[in-house]
Amino acid sequence: FVSDREFLLLRKRYDLRDKKVWLCVSIDNTELKPVGKGNVRGNMTFQAYILDKDPANNEDRLTFIVHADPCGSIPAMIYNSVATNQGNGARKIRDDVMKEK
Repeated sequence: FVSDREFLLLRKRYDLRDKKVWLCVSIDNTELKPVGKGNVRGNMTFQAYILDKDPANNEDRLTFIVHADPCGSIPAMIYNSVATNQGNGARKIRDDVMKEK
């Protein structure tokens, strides 16, 4: 049995002259939101999406960087199967940016 994971996150978007940056970090505040019953709260040390222009062809380029600790014990097979869904966040960023154009 593996407990569900949850993260309490602070997100911020920066619109810079030549790029857009989305930053996300965990906050440790059980008073703001207690850990859900039966859940384990993970720690998102750092997550960033950086949208800029690729200098090779001037097309949009999205870079994704993450370091997280799901905390507790998770079998590698389960962890790896969930990791493949990380592209969904990039898809959401892409869709939001395309709406702005």
